[in-house]
Amino acid sequence: MQQLRHPAFLSVAVVGWLAFLPLVQATPARSVASADDYPVPSGNDFKAIAAGGYHSLALRQDGSLFAWGWNDYGQCDVPAGHGFVAIAAGHFHSLALRSDGSIVAWGRRADAPAGRDFVAITAGAHHSLALKADGAIVGWGASRLGRTDVPKGNGFTAIAAGIDHGLALRTDGSLVAWGSNRYGQTEVPSGRNFKAIAAGGYHNVVLQTDGSLTTWGTEKPSDPRVRAPAGHEFNDVAASRYEFFHAVTLREDGSLNAWGWSQYGQTDVPSGNDFVAVASGSWHNLALRSNGSIVGWGYVPMGPVMMTADGARKEDSPPWRNPPAAAVQTLYRKGVPHVDKNGKLMTGYDPDRSFLPLGVYGYSHTSNFRTLEKAGFNTITHEMGAPENFLEVLDECGLQVIPTGRGDLEYWQKRATQRLNKLRPHILAQYVLDEPYVFTGASGYSSSDPLDVIQAGWRHVHDSSKAALQSVFPDMPVYVNMSPQIDAPQNGWGDWIKRSDIACLDDYPFRFAPLGDISNIARSVWAATVAGEQNKPVWFIAQSFEKFPHRRLPRPHESRAAVYTAVIHGATGILYWVWDHRAWRGAGVLGMSDDPIPATRTETPASPIKQIQSRALWQAAVQTNFELTELKPVLLSPTVGPEVSYAVEIVKGIPATEAPIRALLKPHSDGGYVLLTVNLENRVLTVRFRFGKKLERARPMFENRQDLELDEDGKSFTEDYEPFDVHVFRL
Repeated sequence: MQQLRHPAFLSVAVVGWLAFLPLVQATPARSVASADDYPVPSGNDFKAIAAGGYHSLALRQDGSLFAWGWNDYGQCDVPAGHGFVAIAAGHFHSLALRSDGSIVAWGRRADAPAGRDFVAITAGAHHSLALKADGAIVGWGASRLGRTDVPKGNGFTAIAAGIDHGLALRTDGSLVAWGSNRYGQTEVPSGRNFKAIAAGGYHNVVLQTDGSLTTWGTEKPSDPRVRAPAGHEFNDVAASRYEFFHAVTLREDGSLNAWGWSQYGQTDVPSGNDFVAVASGSWHNLALRSNGSIVGWGYVPMGPVMMTADGARKEDSPPWRNPPAAAVQTLYRKGVPHVDKNGKLMTGYDPDRSFLPLGVYGYSHTSNFRTLEKAGFNTITHEMGAPENFLEVLDECGLQVIPTGRGDLEYWQKRATQRLNKLRPHILAQYVLDEPYVFTGASGYSSSDPLDVIQAGWRHVHDSSKAALQSVFPDMPVYVNMSPQIDAPQNGWGDWIKRSDIACLDDYPFRFAPLGDISNIARSVWAATVAGEQNKPVWFIAQSFEKFPHRRLPRPHESRAAVYTAVIHGATGILYWVWDHRAWRGAGVLGMSDDPIPATRTETPASPIKQIQSRALWQAAVQTNFELTELKPVLLSPTVGPEVSYAVEIVKGIPATEAPIRALLKPHSDGGYVLLTVNLENRVLTVRFRFGKKLERARPMFENRQDLELDEDGKSFTEDYEPFDVHVFRL
């Protein structure tokens, strides 16, 4: 919460994660940090506090700043000086307001608007808001889902930012909200009796003039964990913008109250009635006492780069967390890890054995497998029922299959007897877990348990299932699919990549909101490649579906760009999610297809235009499959080393990121090279590729075009890029 002229004094802090999962069992198995031993800076000269995702800020009486916790993006590298009057902490960035009305920002993708007329600041997860002296609001940062589409006018007195939405209080005591409305968080209550506001992750809490609290926007408002406490003894509100719901309130008598999730003791508030402010992070809370000292409780996981509460720096950052923003990609110079048709690891290209999976999710006994063969697919997964002559179908259509499932030795022995022995020649790998840090499912724990305990449960499920399976099929690879959330400390992202025989991840960036770039695909695939020490095959799951109102069908050129981005950054297999099917339609999902299914009363319909889009996406996948199949010998051969130097120069257009064009140079078996390139941005750019030696030619592949004209020196050529464009050159 930030209020006019006193934005940093917080009295209720709320963390919001409202995608509740089924409760399997409640097994609190972790000791939590208490107020007696939670790390906070010593001293009693503080006057304001702020809690970010995994870091915290404090403002001293002399106007200087202090920060501790995660510092992987420099969010704890506070600016020097003594002229600060307010602070705010986002997920990986920080803000401070100077006494002259200007704003300073630091951390990941941190910037700030110019001007010296600001009086309040607030930081959402990945965006920020500021209030001007005239009552107008300014928004900046990640704008997806309308986060920064602030209301016009200048009649506002307070602002708050959630994960994907914003909230503001007008001078007349009424409310306005904007951004994502997935959980109704922008459907503000009527009335003009509000005096303070707080935006949680996907919900809001507001204080009424009678001292009572009102909350809305939760996915499950009846869940007792998200009910605000009754009473009229509250005097202010504030909220953090993160993913796990808990809240801390400050009563008028200076005591604390808390509710919500308490995996790490977030609701175990310290005693006393001398508190004047509170702040809440992902799983930790801070409170400021009237004597200027700070107390904290809850949990902050160890990060790759930490600033301790006593000001020391600790660094243990794995290389995969810090991908270089480089145009020229240099992975796989010693060999490309990939598989044969049965998942056996290979590093050298063999035309008779090397296999480049081009697959699709979602098949059943009613599927037209001949369509897959004609479309260039060679792999299928996620069975929803198979035909009786499945083995014959796989043989005739040249398809490999990725079964899904997990179990003990008896389970695998039974499956082997019933089916797997016959299918083994067509089995590529076994898919055992999907995003184990997102779901609880069969982990043995529930969403109410500490996340590290849930992770331990999943590791046991994975390791025991893998050991049992490989005792029956010793050479069958087992893998886990990951999401691209490599920054979240709770998921053990790098550890799961190391445990998995194949590094697999999805990334679905195409939403019903403006898209500036697809650089996160580059970042996450590169991270998976490096986390696997460039010794594991990397499979990328590409978006080929729409689920309103969250994700839309990618346009053909966007789909192709996403796939090439993955390939250029290390992917050696592509799987599309999902092939259109009645089961998906029943869940509100429209997939790609050469013949989208007609809808019945129980299925999500597809308008004629949506059917055209689905077919167009299918044709894009067909074309991309054709290209990658032709490029297979190139892609599975080592990347060209430093003996051939080249650079990428933007000669026209204004990029938004440091390296919008990514390039990968591979040798061609007939001599010369193949240069794969992609524009990560939704911008038109003109690019010059400059080599250290003369080129004989530069011919665009798959474009029905003639050779490009080389520059006068014969070492460079220029090409235009449309938004999310791909060019492959034969050099």
